[in-house]
Amino acid sequence: MFSCNRWETKQIMEGKACGVVRQYGESCPHLVGGEIVLTSAFLDKSGREIPFAKAQVVSVRPGLAGEFRRDKMLVETDGYSNGEHWHGQMRIMFGGIKDTDQLWHLTFRITEMDKQAGTRGDVMNPPKARR
Repeated sequence: MFSCNRWETKQIMEGKACGVVRQYGESCPHLVGGEIVLTSAFLDKSGREIPFAKAQVVSVRPGLAGEFRRDKMLVETDGYSNGEHWHGQMRIMFGGIKDTDQLWHLTFRITEMDKQAGTRGDVMNPPKARR
């Protein structure tokens, strides 16, 4: 499962983003060609992680936060209007970030999308059937 923040969830579900950045340290656990299940805690009010899409990883790229912030194509791929907007979100996600921090950029292709995710009620605990 790959947890997305509120902004990423919205942009991915609207087809405006096909990339994300994460802070993994020295190595990234995702491989090109691998499948990830995108989840979000922002699809309903329960706070649970709800799967909303499956994606195939197209690229995995290491880089510094400052490099990524200045890469217009990268920030647009991730659904941001500019590098400062992107950087602001990364500061929130990672509790502060410096231009020299190592990050990983994943680009993916959506293979399945559940546009109704989070709108079907409590699917984890459905009401018991009457007899």
